[in-house]
Amino acid sequence: MNHEQNLREIYQKDEHYFANERQEMLEFLPQNVRKVLDVGCGEGNFASVVARARQAEVWGIELDIASCQNAKKKLFQVFCGTAEEHLKHLPAGYRDWE
Repeated sequence: MNHEQNLREIYQKDEHYFANERQEMLEFLPQNVRKVLDVGCGEGNFASVVARARQAEVWGIELDIASCQNAKKKLFQVFCGTAEEHLKHLPAGYRDWE
């Protein structure tokens, strides 16, 4: 079983889970944020809200392939796969833990 192909089934997430905007989470981001990495971005809907509300450049990482493809239509850059696979591909300025 390929974990990317069956992620929704494995985690028992319905079709709406990956499309949630989560507007209530916007208040937890600083007003002056300009670069955001959304790990587990789903279809990119919350990240799109962030991009518009904060005029931020938002990148995403998503394991669910179908959701990742949808997010690519909305965000600056999206990686399909695990965070461990793709964190090393982020440019300087996106890794504030270094």
